[in-house]
Amino acid sequence: MAIGILVGTVGQTLMKYYAVKTPLSFDWSLPMQLLTNIPLLLVFGWYFVGAIMWLFILQKLPLSLAYPTLALNYVTVAAASWIFFHEPMTIGKTMAYALIVGGVVLLYKLP
Repeated sequence: MAIGILVGTVGQTLMKYYAVKTPLSFDWSLPMQLLTNIPLLLVFGWYFVGAIMWLFILQKLPLSLAYPTLALNYVTVAAASWIFFHEPMTIGKTMAYALIVGGVVLLYKLP
């Protein structure tokens, strides 16, 4: 599951990086812009790898446990955004992310 969360975090971070770096026109040429942008295609490929990993995770864990665990992506993506994009990390956000982590820990600890 940790590898799945890492894949999701890297995917979101790369998507943000290329979304900011790549100007896109929202018109009829958008499909061609996406199909000819190698970095974005690699990001989409990364998401495909993540989807395959998710299938393996679902074979091992109940959906009622696996899906809420994905909430940890919120925490790891926020940390990556703070580190790589210098997005602000406030006390309020930190407390909210701590609640997410606490909720996931409870899911694994409670019967």
